[in-house]
Amino acid sequence: MQEQLEKEEQVQELMSVRRQGFAGQLKHVQVQNFMCHHNFAMEFGTHVNFVSGSNGSGKSAVLQAMQCALGATARKTGRAQNMKELVRSGCNTAKVQVTLWNTGEDAYRHEAYGDWLTIERTIKIIGAQKTATSTWRLLNQQESPVSRSKKDLDDMLDHLSIDATNPLAVMTQDVSRDFLCGAVADKNKYELFMEATMLDSMQQSLVQCQTLVEKMGASMRDITATHTARRGKVKELQDKLQKLESAADLAAMRSTLERATLWAAVEERTRKLEVVRQNLEVRGPRQLQEVQGIVDDVGRQLNILREQEEGLAGHQRALQSTNESFATEQRELADAHKRARLEHKQKHKVFKNLEQQLQGLQEQLKSIIESKKEFGDDRQRDFVEQLQRHQGQAAQVKAAMGKAEAEHQQLEAQVTQLQTSKAAKEQEVRNLTGRQQSAQGIIQNLQGQLQQWRQANGQKLALFGLHGQLRNLVDRNKRAFDEVPIGPIGAHLTLSNTMWENAADVVLGGYLESWICHTERDRETLRKLAAGLRLRGPHIIVSSFCRPAYTVPPHKKPAAGYQSLREFVQVEHPQHARIIDNKLMDLSHYEAVVLATDTAPVALATDDACFHVLWQGLPGPAVSMIVAATGKSWSKRNAAVLVRNYFGDSRRPRVSASFESAVATCEQELLKAQAAYHTIQQQVIAATIELQNLQQQAERVLQASRCALGEAKRAQNTLRQLQVCCVHVCVSLGCWLLSTAEQQAALGHSG
Repeated sequence: MQEQLEKEEQVQELMSVRRQGFAGQLKHVQVQNFMCHHNFAMEFGTHVNFVSGSNGSGKSAVLQAMQCALGATARKTGRAQNMKELVRSGCNTAKVQVTLWNTGEDAYRHEAYGDWLTIERTIKIIGAQKTATSTWRLLNQQESPVSRSKKDLDDMLDHLSIDATNPLAVMTQDVSRDFLCGAVADKNKYELFMEATMLDSMQQSLVQCQTLVEKMGASMRDITATHTARRGKVKELQDKLQKLESAADLAAMRSTLERATLWAAVEERTRKLEVVRQNLEVRGPRQLQEVQGIVDDVGRQLNILREQEEGLAGHQRALQSTNESFATEQRELADAHKRARLEHKQKHKVFKNLEQQLQGLQEQLKSIIESKKEFGDDRQRDFVEQLQRHQGQAAQVKAAMGKAEAEHQQLEAQVTQLQTSKAAKEQEVRNLTGRQQSAQGIIQNLQGQLQQWRQANGQKLALFGLHGQLRNLVDRNKRAFDEVPIGPIGAHLTLSNTMWENAADVVLGGYLESWICHTERDRETLRKLAAGLRLRGPHIIVSSFCRPAYTVPPHKKPAAGYQSLREFVQVEHPQHARIIDNKLMDLSHYEAVVLATDTAPVALATDDACFHVLWQGLPGPAVSMIVAATGKSWSKRNAAVLVRNYFGDSRRPRVSASFESAVATCEQELLKAQAAYHTIQQQVIAATIELQNLQQQAERVLQASRCALGEAKRAQNTLRQLQVCCVHVCVSLGCWLLSTAEQQAALGHSG
């Protein structure tokens, strides 16, 4: 009885009809001007549907229309090579609409499309070339357009697991005939099976997933290492924080003690002030009375002295008035006596003068003629001697003036020479100051770089500045790349022997800051990250990470006994070794660079030996360069050998075996720069002192020159005065001669 009831339930379940189909199930198809159909529509049931018709009625055309609407190309339908062949003959436009159910848990964006959605594809033939173009529209339940994007169509088909090109989902007549009845090779059957079951794509997806899992594992290891390092830093910072907190407690205690000390000093001063106040209160009045008594005594004595002074002043004034009256009378008597004596003398003198005039006139008449000639000769001789004396003085003054001018010119020459020396010394001081500032800038740069390196905790990326920051930024944005870029290349390189670090920088220096990307998209992403750090134009190489390792042919290797730079360069990360080695061989050809060693068949210990060995081609035909440990290189170009020395003591190689050696080198350079700065500073001080001495010497010489110039001017004024005196003497002599001649002429006329 129970079994009969179960059978009846199964029959009722099989006979029941669903009113709605599942998500992705066909509901309706409508075609217009597609292949043989002008306007055809078909509704589909929610269960199995059978389509029947005579040959050529358009059954397959409906199937191909559904394929086209669901994203298949004309070639995939097996009925045409392009879309314009699917348009009905004589028409320029064809339209296909396929409606799918969109219900249940697997519905695609039910809130936007509703219980069913319609895919509409329109095919148009345009232009003289009759080119076919296609457009899609996705319509919701109300037949309103929701999207026109092919990407949204692909997302919908992927969500509903619809593939119109799958040979088992849509098996055309040709495929069925070839596969079931034709002589199809096993390989083609296998390919059909793999394509239909999508095992091939699943295998590719599995490989991609495995690769992604490996990348995630590597990222997990990197994150774990970073996490461990950061935990160590956190612990270190916690220890520092505890020390700082204890230091803060000590600082608070110190502040409290300082305040206590200050208040103790205030209390001590207050106590002393109280003692002073008490002394003033006890002893002050008594001492004030004593001082007041002394002041009163001094005042009384001062009043007595003032009274005595006033009495003496009055007596002095009386004596002074009496003395003045006596002096007035004495002056009047003396004046009267003088006037009397003068009158007597004048009268006696007049008498005497008259007497003498009479005698003189008599004698003068006799002696005038006798003394006339002698007086004239003496007078003329006096004029000549006076003129000669003035001329001699003028000659002495001229000599003194010439000497003063010569001394002035000599001093001016010394002043010019000292000014030239001063200008040269000032230029030297400016040059030394510039060198000092430059050395100070170098020291600051080295100190900043050394501090930055020390803060890097031994990370080699610090040697590459902004490129190191870009590396950290790339590691934080790994998901933005198809493959994580490799770079900077120099951060991945080490040397098995540090003596060749200069040689490695000479050959590889131009590529140490280069980056290697797997695709163009990765390069553009890396450039955007570099732009965010303001890193201009990083050198980025696009090269597939899947390329196999290069093999160096024997004829391109150095001859036996010669060592190439490639033998000493090592890559820290094994997964990058093949890629970096390939690029370095492409860019620098470091496999053909020979190192100058003593162990070579011909010892490369001297410059001449390296030159002649490379010139003769002994290391091999492919070798084009020899590099010494100092960085000096010999490169062969056509028929010449170029010798270059790239390094002095100022450039630091970045390809070294350890980060510590680079820090030690930087510290040595800092010490050298500081020593050079102190030397320049001493030179500046010495030059400044010499400049001050020259300036003082120039001022002294300039003062002496001014004095000599003043002496010359004074001598010139004296000379002018003597010349005027000579002119006056000559004029006086001429006037005297003229007057003498006139007198002789008058005497001759009177005689």
